[in-house]
Amino acid sequence: MKLSTNIINNRYFANRKKNAKEREVRLSCWKNLREIDLTEIENKFTKHDFFSFKHSGHLGDIIYSLPVIKQLTSRFCAQPAKFYLNLYYSSRLDPSIEHPSGKYALIPSTYSIIKPLLESQDYISLVDLYKGEYLDFDLDYFRDCIFTLDRGNISKWYQELIPIDLYLEEPWIKIEKKCMDYSNYIILSRSTRYHWNDLSYSFLKKYPKIAFVGLEYEFKIMKEIIPNLVFIPTKDFLELARVIAGARLFIGNQSSPFAIAEALKVNRLLECNLYTPNVDPIGGHNALFSSQACFEFLVKDFYENG
Repeated sequence: MKLSTNIINNRYFANRKKNAKEREVRLSCWKNLREIDLTEIENKFTKHDFFSFKHSGHLGDIIYSLPVIKQLTSRFCAQPAKFYLNLYYSSRLDPSIEHPSGKYALIPSTYSIIKPLLESQDYISLVDLYKGEYLDFDLDYFRDCIFTLDRGNISKWYQELIPIDLYLEEPWIKIEKKCMDYSNYIILSRSTRYHWNDLSYSFLKKYPKIAFVGLEYEFKIMKEIIPNLVFIPTKDFLELARVIAGARLFIGNQSSPFAIAEALKVNRLLECNLYTPNVDPIGGHNALFSSQACFEFLVKDFYENG
């Protein structure tokens, strides 16, 4: 199959954009990595009653950090973890990009959305706002690591500073009660960020049962393209996870609903933005797409055979 000139050019300019400041970023990170102390790691990796963690990032980043918390807790601790979330960390998103938390990664309203899901996991005993508590692991340190944050696998970014194996093939979120009201539905979520060029979702209108999860203004945009699309309001991420867990197929882009689908390992498809390919589906029945032909084929295949 021959790639079009447009696709080749897109990849070329994407690589140029990403590599423009890469040398400067990498050199600034070497110092931080050289200061990692083996004795400190060995002291941490001894038996504890529990570990405490902090995270200041976006909702999706928090979901992708859970494999680290789960593995460290199950391997080295007798009790579940304490997880502290830090508000008002300045977002690194382009200011022109619309985001529920505005210029910050996490605010009180988004904290309240994710808290019930985190609290429902058996390897976490406490979820609270960070007020200067002692921390075993500050999960924000990965931002000073060698990786450029627009590529790779978000869950693996932590491994430069926390040397532990991660079982990303298995679910790291468990839901006791799936919502089976939409078991024959395609569930769709598409944030206004991370769209890939020229993809059209209009063909999905031929599927009779298709619903949208996410923000209402995002739904209204997609409703214009898919007239039979229905909206499923969810009050928090625990309720959202129950809907996704019970769906026939989930389709999303690089946003927090897909992070939940990835954590659950449901039947899922990812719209991949080749300028920022920092989500890499692993395990379960999954695929990603950035071309129209592949998108339409995968939906048919996963819907019929998933």
